[in-house]
Amino acid sequence: MEGMERMMTALRREEPDRVPVWELIVNEPVIRALYGDISYWDFVEREDLDGLTIFEDQRVVEWLDQDTYRDEWGIVWKVEPNGVAYPSGGPIREERDLDRYTPPDPDADHRLQSLEAAVKRFKGERALVFLGHETFEFSHYLLGGMDKLFLNYVLNPTFVDRLSEMIWAYKWRVLARAAEVGADILLTGDDYASRESTLMSPVHFERFVLPYLTRAVEVAHTHGLPFIKHTDGNLWKIMDMIVGTGLDGLDPIEPMAGMDIGEVKSLYADRSAVGGNVDCT
Repeated sequence: MEGMERMMTALRREEPDRVPVWELIVNEPVIRALYGDISYWDFVEREDLDGLTIFEDQRVVEWLDQDTYRDEWGIVWKVEPNGVAYPSGGPIREERDLDRYTPPDPDADHRLQSLEAAVKRFKGERALVFLGHETFEFSHYLLGGMDKLFLNYVLNPTFVDRLSEMIWAYKWRVLARAAEVGADILLTGDDYASRESTLMSPVHFERFVLPYLTRAVEVAHTHGLPFIKHTDGNLWKIMDMIVGTGLDGLDPIEPMAGMDIGEVKSLYADRSAVGGNVDCT
């Protein structure tokens, strides 16, 4: 089997010739340590991975200093010494900021350039996994902190609804375009949990997060593609809801968070493929 067929067979919960090998993100320091100064795509070929991950293309609007920049959403990112950027500030501090906020254009010409290039290089050989988002992570990115989002879950839920709908109007369009351009698999990567438990209560998950995960699965299936959900952490409290969306795969079944792939498979193997369970620390 080629990598593409191997991945798709597993996501159909059928048996491929061997277990597919794919990793959501391989950061540059890992690649450099193994092979020196080569690209991620060259790394995929060197390692003969069955799939590769492609992100939507975001532009830097402004560098605030040598390690800090603002993106198209107005989110401020701090680049750590290892080269990985983390959000450190958002443009929406209160509800009235949302009234005058304009999100980026999901149909911008540059938005899917990386995916278009990957289609030319790998289509039909390796599975092209397009990484998008639902609304949870970008909600707290825009607000400048997860604490601010969770306070609004309680104090101003209609504000969260407005914010989520604005984000989703962008995110669904990017996912749909990725399917049309040539992605083989759609995936969203909003993490819902820590090693101890979910980041929010199951009640709040069902109210604010689950509807958009369900919609993301629907976008993939409408375009005839499988959907993988990536979320770290201990998910047991919300597993029934996650699998109930009809997703095709769940990743990474984090062992350090008390997630055992054997137990997950025994409970959900007839409904979803499972991937991961490797301790990357």
